[in-house]
Amino acid sequence: MTAKRQRRHAEISSVLIPSGDACHAIFGVAVLGAPRPGKASARLTRRQDQVLQLLGEGASTRDIAESLHLSEETVRNHVAKLLRAFGVHSRVEAVAFAHRHGLLRER
Repeated sequence: MTAKRQRRHAEISSVLIPSGDACHAIFGVAVLGAPRPGKASARLTRRQDQVLQLLGEGASTRDIAESLHLSEETVRNHVAKLLRAFGVHSRVEAVAFAHRHGLLRER
């Protein structure tokens, strides 16, 4: 709600972070407002977009590397370039930015 007690649209996503048979953590991202199309998607390479989609699903560096048949160092480089392109400082901020700008696809 706003300071004037008006409702605001919010999108909330959460992803389990499993470890073996047990779940050890959950993170969530709340994005206020409706998705806005952004110019950032035009700046992403196909590979960066693939990495972003997997980040949006909560994939780890190792998960992304295995899924895309890349080294973990290459994945870290792609993530660093995404962070710079979006002007953010963390993976969670990048996922929030991507949600806000309509860059994540539904699976």
